[in-house]
Amino acid sequence: MEPVILDIKKKDILNEIVDQINTVLYTIIPGMSIEIKDYGKQAMDSGEEGWKVELMSNRERKKNDSDSYGI
Repeated sequence: MEPVILDIKKKDILNEIVDQINTVLYTIIPGMSIEIKDYGKQAMDSGEEGWKVELMSNRERKKNDSDSYGI
């Protein structure tokens, strides 16, 4: 997914939705979560202030995961 520019209201809604999704996602796939990478403020096409954000998946690795990959 490519970064998008959101106004503050949409950014706040996205944060709430991602928090709710992560609660369920972690139950289904332990260690898995979605995070919002925030690139900071950026002007929108309308001239309003926005935030450039991107959704990223994140998976916690167990301590011994590196052993199973021969690392």
